[in-house]
Amino acid sequence: TFQWLPHVLTWGSHWKVGWTSISEEGACLLSARTLRAFDVSPHEMDELHTFAARLANDSGQNRNFYHFQRWLGEQPPFEAIIDGANVAFNGQRLDGGKFQFRQIHEVVKLLLEEGKRTLLVLHPKWLREDQDLSMVSKPDRQAKRLRMGQITPEGKPPPPPDNGEAEGEGEGEGTDEEAVLYPHAPVTEAERTAPPGSAGAIVRQWKEWEILVVIPRHDCDDWYWLFAALDSTRRGVDNVQVISNDRMRDHIWRMHRPRTFFQWQSRHMTRINIGAEMPDTEDMKVSFSPPPPFTPQAQVSPDGTTWHFPVPFVQGRAPASSSGKFFTREELESAERHWLVAWRDP
Repeated sequence: TFQWLPHVLTWGSHWKVGWTSISEEGACLLSARTLRAFDVSPHEMDELHTFAARLANDSGQNRNFYHFQRWLGEQPPFEAIIDGANVAFNGQRLDGGKFQFRQIHEVVKLLLEEGKRTLLVLHPKWLREDQDLSMVSKPDRQAKRLRMGQITPEGKPPPPPDNGEAEGEGEGEGTDEEAVLYPHAPVTEAERTAPPGSAGAIVRQWKEWEILVVIPRHDCDDWYWLFAALDSTRRGVDNVQVISNDRMRDHIWRMHRPRTFFQWQSRHMTRINIGAEMPDTEDMKVSFSPPPPFTPQAQVSPDGTTWHFPVPFVQGRAPASSSGKFFTREELESAERHWLVAWRDP
């Protein structure tokens, strides 16, 4: 427990130390100081932008990703980017769960109502009429990492050939890979004649609203929404938000776990919860959990008079921690935070 330290302990003639409470706005109960929000620097943003491009095109052979970069550069930057598959499966059970177009649509409508310039990223398999929309278990993480490998840690991705094309094998790029039309194929006849409320009608609306981008079929959709988000941040959208519950563990590993990515992620990932009393009903409830207005990390005030330290408390892990075992990142991220503050009068 945290009872070993008095509520406030005087240290020397000036400093005081104690456990405190932090409000939703970041205000400290004891010191009356407000915690700050930290984002990555422009230099760090350039580095992350390069890492994200390497996730999709480390070999320089993925011509469809080059085309995506070109298309993205021709668009105004986005304020909200939706990880379509993650939102569609939100709250779905492995037994009986399925890809829910309406869940994505509700999120899209909410963001557009807020006036957000929105981009929805989807893999083309979800748009096929014969696609099985059932939820399936995720592939083994270790096997996935062995198959993908880590990216080249330094330098910029190879430049595209002079004609803007690349040939040969590469991520998402086999010799039989067809060129992708960005942002998506035209409205199909099936979508045009689909009854209101159906998946086809919803997809038609997304195309008509000009918010949908469909990625190459051999590529991972995560690469594209991550690059689009970083690109928009780099182009001046300070508060671009990715709507997703994805923790990006495999991609972080492929990028050699850059500390700066965790910093960016803590400021630009909005978590989401979607609930309905009965599947496929109209009483869907969508709640967003954007980043707090402060960064939950150890920090010192600009004048050096106040230090705040978050201390994660994982229920039931006291014996494990005392034995020297490490906490997992998942445990630390979900742990209750207790705050320790040391301060003195200016």
